[in-house]
Amino acid sequence: NNGVRAAYKEGTGNTAEINLMLLSMLKTAGIKAYPVLVSTKSNGIPLFPTIKGFNYVVVLAEGADFRVLLDATDPFGSLNTLPLRAINWQGRIISDNGGSDWISLKPQQESMDLKYLNAEIDENWVVHGSVRRQLTEYTALQHRNEFAGLNEEEYIKRIEKDKGELFVRDLKLENLKNPYEPVRVTYSYDAEDMMEEIGDKIYFSPLLVLGKNENTFVEDSRNFPIDLIYPVKEKYMINIKIPDGYTVESLPKNEKHLFNETSAIFTYIAALNGNVIQVALDLDINKTFIMPDEYSHLKDFFGYVAKKSEEQIVLKKI
Repeated sequence: NNGVRAAYKEGTGNTAEINLMLLSMLKTAGIKAYPVLVSTKSNGIPLFPTIKGFNYVVVLAEGADFRVLLDATDPFGSLNTLPLRAINWQGRIISDNGGSDWISLKPQQESMDLKYLNAEIDENWVVHGSVRRQLTEYTALQHRNEFAGLNEEEYIKRIEKDKGELFVRDLKLENLKNPYEPVRVTYSYDAEDMMEEIGDKIYFSPLLVLGKNENTFVEDSRNFPIDLIYPVKEKYMINIKIPDGYTVESLPKNEKHLFNETSAIFTYIAALNGNVIQVALDLDINKTFIMPDEYSHLKDFFGYVAKKSEEQIVLKKI
């Protein structure tokens, strides 16, 4: 709009001015860098390089052992972690001599969401324990964008929301505003109404205070592709101590479920180790672009994940 010089002087500018300023800084520092023209998701996909086909610009920086995409408009962005609005198939690199070429914008590195839960059950069926969570790449970016502006009390309310009689304490947040390190969240908790007592048996879902895995794909069919944007690894590691006077009557069956062979993989393992029930859930989303004719299989896959995650452990009084 007003040019890079004016944006620098006034301390404000649009996305192009901010990122072209970044480009200039990188070049001044002796780093090879090029503008990359992008069409945001709301602007459609440019099949050919035309002036009207692009409405956004990011920066490519490269050296002998690195090649990274950068966007200075997002305070929580980092190396190769562009804002979601800018990840739209491919962009057009503009070289110093005026030539251009396509570059893929799709994230290659897996974004992780790792959750660890420890739990003990007292004589009143109140669950006490701790949760530790770690997020990287795009899962961390989305978490920062959603939660970085909250104070501790507001953050705790978000954790407790829609989880019944859950009380969170001793909250510790790490790297919530540092985009170059994983987000780490730890807290202790006390939770009621997590167990169902019927006769001499106790029934409960091992996810406990971590909530439910819900199937977000509810439509019967799709006419257009689905873009999941980035590959994800979601992992749950759960340890539940069996209360005195009880034994395990049944655990969910260990299973592995696939979507299109390796496009998505879900594994569920439950085992008894002494007086501790150990449950591991792994969900790997490797293929991010789903065609309409694959939709029903994708819906069935996530439906299975949601149903399996809710399978119950049964304890029986000795």
